[in-house]
Amino acid sequence: MMINPRRFRFSIATHMAEEGASAFHIAEGLDHTDTQNVRVYVGTVSSIADPVAKATDAALGPLVNRFRGKIIDSIRAPVFEGLPNQVIPAVAPDLAIFHPNVGGIGICGRDVRKDGLCRLLPPLSCYLCPSFAALRDGPHEEMLHSIERFIRHNEGASDQRVLMQLEDVRIAIHQVTVQLAANKGEQ
Repeated sequence: MMINPRRFRFSIATHMAEEGASAFHIAEGLDHTDTQNVRVYVGTVSSIADPVAKATDAALGPLVNRFRGKIIDSIRAPVFEGLPNQVIPAVAPDLAIFHPNVGGIGICGRDVRKDGLCRLLPPLSCYLCPSFAALRDGPHEEMLHSIERFIRHNEGASDQRVLMQLEDVRIAIHQVTVQLAANKGEQ
């Protein structure tokens, strides 16, 4: 393998950064007068990514993962301990969003006696709720396409806050469909 001087300098600086050398020491090793041009080596070290991810995943995970529920295969077995299976229909009459009533999207795990009525807007907001169990064979694709059409149709006409909330729901439903596709590929 041939190595040129530029590649050699890059490799040396990268290895120094991986070993924990400061930007000042890397600049000194490359004979730079300041640290401005060596920040790229410190910023791209792969060994930094794992500790940063480990330290921040717990806090940032809920922000990135909109779908916080779980996926279930059937409504026959009890899903949430001590609660009857409450099927959530795939109909949202409160908004002018067409959802074909082709069955339930999942099971609600909220204990109404203990927690009170849901303040969200089922079935759309269910995808954002940690007490939601999405049915594997539920009409999630139909829900996703319906919300996407609504968002596209109302982009300039509706309150942007509503559209932003629906975008969160769209992302959560999309995450469900991605998980379902990945699980289907593993089988």
